[in-house]
Amino acid sequence: MKKTIIILSVVALAIIAMATTSVRSARLVSNLTVDENLVTPTTSTYITIDGINETVSYRDGSTRFDADHVFADTVGGDGTIDLTNLTNSLGESLDLSSDVVVAAKFFLEDDSAATMTVSQGASNPYPLLGATFSFQLQANQSLLFKADTVLAIVDATHKTIDYESNNDSTMLYIILLTADGYQ
Repeated sequence: MKKTIIILSVVALAIIAMATTSVRSARLVSNLTVDENLVTPTTSTYITIDGINETVSYRDGSTRFDADHVFADTVGGDGTIDLTNLTNSLGESLDLSSDVVVAAKFFLEDDSAATMTVSQGASNPYPLLGATFSFQLQANQSLLFKADTVLAIVDATHKTIDYESNNDSTMLYIILLTADGYQ
C-alpha cells in the first residue's frame, strides 16, 4: 500500500511538472568565420574575419536577453505554420499569440534536386521578412534570421507562414524563438 502511494505521488508530480514546462534558456548562435592566407613572394599574412558572428538576444527596454517560447518541427510537402496553433517538442499545445518572432532558422535536408519555398501565409500572414516575402531553399541550404526591429505581434490577423516543396519526401527543419510582445 505504501509503495503504491509513493508511485502515485511520483507520477502525479511528473504530470504536474510536464504541465508547467517553460523555456528556461534558449540561444541561437550564428558563427561565420573566414580565414584567408595571403601569400606574396616576400610575406605570408593570415586574416580572420569574424565580425558577423552574433548571438540572438532580445531587449524590451529593460536588460532582458531571453526567449519565452521555442518551437521546433520537421515538415515535408506543402503546408502552413499557424503560430497560434502549434505543438511543442514535449507534445504540448503552444499558442504564440502576443509574442513576436525574434529568431528563426529554416534548414532543408540534403536531398538532390529538392527545393522548398517559404513565404507569407496565404491568409492572415505573419510578416517575418516584411509584408510580402518568399525565399527558396535548395538541398542542404539554410536561412538564419534574427529580428532586432519591431515585428508584428502574433495575433488572429498575423499568424501564418506557408511552405511548399517540389519533393514530398524532403524534410524542412524549422526552429522559431519568440519573446513577449514589444508593446
